[in-house]
Amino acid sequence: RTEYEDRLSSISVPERRRMEQILLQNKEAAINAHAELNEGRSFAAVAKNVSGKSQDEIKLGLMVRSDLLPVLAGAAFSLQKDRFTSPLKSTLGWHIIKATEIQPGRKPSLKEVRTQISDDLARDLALDDLVKRANKVEDAIAGGGSIEEAAQDIGFKVLKTRPIDTAGKQRTGSQQRGIPS
Repeated sequence: RTEYEDRLSSISVPERRRMEQILLQNKEAAINAHAELNEGRSFAAVAKNVSGKSQDEIKLGLMVRSDLLPVLAGAAFSLQKDRFTSPLKSTLGWHIIKATEIQPGRKPSLKEVRTQISDDLARDLALDDLVKRANKVEDAIAGGGSIEEAAQDIGFKVLKTRPIDTAGKQRTGSQQRGIPS
């Protein structure tokens, strides 16, 4: 449960919205564009009229809150589908943003991710154990002990072989027996 809570921010899926934007450089043009939208004209038609941008050029795509400037994010992420903001001022100019699709955020339950978290924790513990054992072997050998003594200290057996390659084959080409895969 603690690991689940620690990971929640990284395993959660944030709300995403597909948005379009009309960006203008002066307030008056933005107010006029907003008035045209309120009269029922389409977002694409108003954008084309006031900024010369095509329907493809006004698309921002699918975004999360952090993709937008903070001054725009609050208003854009409070919109209902197919609604648009009032003109908003940023360092880039005056924005009118429309939400065309809303994908709700989602936090997976502990039950949904329990197996994955359990597997991850088991793998982490196994790696920690291997590192501890490798350190014990290095310490034993550095202290003058033999490979056999170091292996015995950590509960391993030593397997002596003739020279083999990385595939576990001897010089003769035959496979060395007893080597774990």
